[in-house]
Amino acid sequence: MKKVDRGEFIVPGIMATFIAAYHWQVLSIPSEVLLWPYLVTGILLAMMAATVVRILKGAYGTTKEWSLKKPAALLLVTVIYLAAMPFLGYAASSFLFLFGTQAYLGANKKIAFFVSLVLTALLHLVMIRIIDLDLPRLVTPFLTL
Repeated sequence: MKKVDRGEFIVPGIMATFIAAYHWQVLSIPSEVLLWPYLVTGILLAMMAATVVRILKGAYGTTKEWSLKKPAALLLVTVIYLAAMPFLGYAASSFLFLFGTQAYLGANKKIAFFVSLVLTALLHLVMIRIIDLDLPRLVTPFLTL
């Protein structure tokens, strides 16, 4: 019987860390405007639970031997993404992170490109245009992202 590759739990681990950091940041928000943080937390918890269930059921991540090489690489790429964001801006670094991560995990490059582009555009629309957050932006003589 194949055993679950414990390295696959890096994704729910990162999600749990993000949820904790997210709540730490919104502690000072007045209770009247906490609907958005609660909504985001609920969605993230549902996604995390679904991921853990799929891992435990063996839907993916089952191998004869397990290794922490790929999860360590993903963690390193995540740290690089966060470090590069002030220099490349939110949109450019998010696109590169999403595309690079999907490509590294073996996704079809055309689909990964399209998914990364759509997700980056949606995140940009929500975070910068709708919520009006002041996120890092790439400023060049020709383009501002």
